[in-house]
Amino acid sequence: MARRKRIATLTLNPSLDLTLRVPRLIHDDSNRVTSTRKDPGGKGINVSRVLHELGVQVTTLTVLGGNAGREFRRLTRRQGLSLHTVRTQGETRENIMITETEHPVQTRLHQPGAAIRPRELARILDLIEEHARQADYFVLGGSLPPGVPQDIYQKLILRLRERKVQCVLDADGEPFKLGVAAQPFLIKPNLFELGRLVGKKLTQRREAKAAVRQLLGQGIQIVILSLGSEGALAATSRQMVQARPPLKATGSTVGAGDSLVAGFLMRWAQGAPLRACLRAGVAAGTATALTPGTELLRAEDYESIYRKVKVIKA
Repeated sequence: MARRKRIATLTLNPSLDLTLRVPRLIHDDSNRVTSTRKDPGGKGINVSRVLHELGVQVTTLTVLGGNAGREFRRLTRRQGLSLHTVRTQGETRENIMITETEHPVQTRLHQPGAAIRPRELARILDLIEEHARQADYFVLGGSLPPGVPQDIYQKLILRLRERKVQCVLDADGEPFKLGVAAQPFLIKPNLFELGRLVGKKLTQRREAKAAVRQLLGQGIQIVILSLGSEGALAATSRQMVQARPPLKATGSTVGAGDSLVAGFLMRWAQGAPLRACLRAGVAAGTATALTPGTELLRAEDYESIYRKVKVIKA
């Protein structure tokens, strides 16, 4: 019997996410909050939360500090995540989402995160090294806090490749560009991020497909292009397919892209073909987009949607 592939995630700039629901946000006046919700957040954290909800064992690495860090740890333990952390002197950031219930408007307030000191970064690298011995896939992603060099993803991808670990990269800006140069196994840009990677504005689907092929030619094995409400496209050097969601999002899109990565990687690690992997990814992203605020998918929604996702040749 083949050994089950093992997945780990890394989040260097986690957040304690607070969702506030109000009927309508009125400026220069009192706003009555009707409900609140707290969740642990960050790209790798979200991937781990989705994988865990879908019954997949995952190792979650992050950095935490202060009272927000303690609350973050409490929430992840309650959710059942296998969490491994480096303690920092700085306070874990808190992000706020204000959801207006009278009409679908969201206001997101994101903090930059506390600075990581050199000795803390060294402990993070040691933690990654420790868990790389047991991982087949490492999901790297999200913004970087102050004190972390812009080329960190690039260096980690090169280091993990030496240990036969395949890296999934989902980031933006210079850290993403430098990371892509190290040829990770899989990347998941949206249309705007893809355009920044190839240095041109992509206004037509054929231009996006050409940009995807360009990245595949540079050594990336799989490119997933997130298309928002239109689903996603996935490509290897041998094939390109597109999956469309069977219904429109009625909740929050926060974490939908991370859920796409989680669903795809779950099936890929099981040895499924590209079509089935993309179907799972789009089903996971759609299921998350049905939930409010920073809540992520429910397994029963995922199972129902998966059977209805259509995959076609792109």
